Amino acid sequence: MKCLPILFGINVKDDFPIFFGCFYKFLYYCKKNNWPILAQEEYFIDPKYYEKNFNINLNKIAKINEIPELHQKMFDEVDKYTIFNEETQLVLKNYKSKDDAWINLMNDYDKTLASIIAGKIKLIKSKYNDLKYIFLWRHNETICKVAKKYGLETIEMELSGIRKPSYNFGLNYFQFSNKYDDSELNYRYEKFIEETKNNSVPILSRKELINLLLTKEEINNLCEEEYDVGIALGLKKDYETLSTDSITNEEILLSMSNFEKNKNIIIRKHPANYDYKYDKEDLYTIDNSVSSVQFVSKCRKIISSVSNIGLEAMLLGKTSYTLGKMPFKRFAYTTLEYNDEYVINVRDLNYLIFCYYAPYSLSLTDEYIKFRSENPSEVDIYMYHYNYIMRNYKNTDNNYAVSIRENCLKRRNIILNLNKNIEEKNNEINKLKYDNDIYLKEINNIINSKSWKITKILRVLNQKNR
Repeated sequence: MKCLPILFGINVKDDFPIFFGCFYKFLYYCKKNNWPILAQEEYFIDPKYYEKNFNINLNKIAKINEIPELHQKMFDEVDKYTIFNEETQLVLKNYKSKDDAWINLMNDYDKTLASIIAGKIKLIKSKYNDLKYIFLWRHNETICKVAKKYGLETIEMELSGIRKPSYNFGLNYFQFSNKYDDSELNYRYEKFIEETKNNSVPILSRKELINLLLTKEEINNLCEEEYDVGIALGLKKDYETLSTDSITNEEILLSMSNFEKNKNIIIRKHPANYDYKYDKEDLYTIDNSVSSVQFVSKCRKIISSVSNIGLEAMLLGKTSYTLGKMPFKRFAYTTLEYNDEYVINVRDLNYLIFCYYAPYSLSLTDEYIKFRSENPSEVDIYMYHYNYIMRNYKNTDNNYAVSIRENCLKRRNIILNLNKNIEEKNNEINKLKYDNDIYLKEINNIINSKSWKITKILRVLNQKNR
């Protein structure tokens, strides 16, 4: 069974922050699994070229993507199929701008691109008659439809918020549908709930999950909660946000003027846009944390749009407002209308970590793809991931403290319980006040009645006779 990763963007320079690392991830597994790969011609350049011209650290990219160091030999040993620059330009002629192209290509069918991709797939299938899956990193409606025409299933991948170097290992999306459509997660989650009525699965506590996932350095960087609200801004120009009609950075900052008034708010800019100046940003503190984990730990609530930081907020026991079309939004608030505390329960958090997401180092292996192709149950997927993670990443010495996080949660629970008690007492007081008002009204009605006034002399005489 063969798979075909496809990389198609607008141009390498614009797409580099998103596609570069995943391209080499795909390339490594194409070499390892004897798969072909289809990408634009600019990707098939000596990695040293990109190291020099894009000022990148190839070794760092390799570590984040959990693959060996990148080298030219990898190129030479992979069966490469090319989308030439002239073909890319033919597609782009259909659109007014690069932004327009990206948004439309993620959502709509493009005849020009369809013709190009169909020709490439037809050629590849003539050599690999056991080709079954197409791998995509970013959703492309045209490629999905062409793949289906040729009897191929599409699997969409992307790193989740759980990734190196802040975490001991990475978790990634592994969806047989558009990653920005939550129907697959919802369907699978309901199946999981139904299956676990009769099949128990191991559930780790939040402390155990934090110790398992976070590096010791990141745990030591966890901070006391200083801020009521943290706003995690996405890329300044984020095509996922634009193509899914999700709330933008500017709209979030504008909306905050009517949300959590007089609260202590901090904003974290995307690392790629740290120097960009937003309107309204002067109203808030600008975060300078060493990592997103440290930023999240400072805040009681986290607001984001199309960002995986919402998942990190859930892991650390924060109230997550996920305003964009992220699959895990069912476990978060999705509008700014709610101000109550809400923290994902541990069972659902375990579901996300061990079932919905797949270990990044596992998901492109032949064995794993074969396993997922057999339509396993959600419990089987959960246990497959759980056993793999525990076998490869559990550290018997990982008993370092998470006291800061525990203390925050304990204090929050104490506050929540106190607030609940206050609310109950206030309800009792309001009920007593209401009953008292009713009784006073009844007494006044009696006192002011004719019968009461007429019988006054009788009551006076009765009092004297005592």
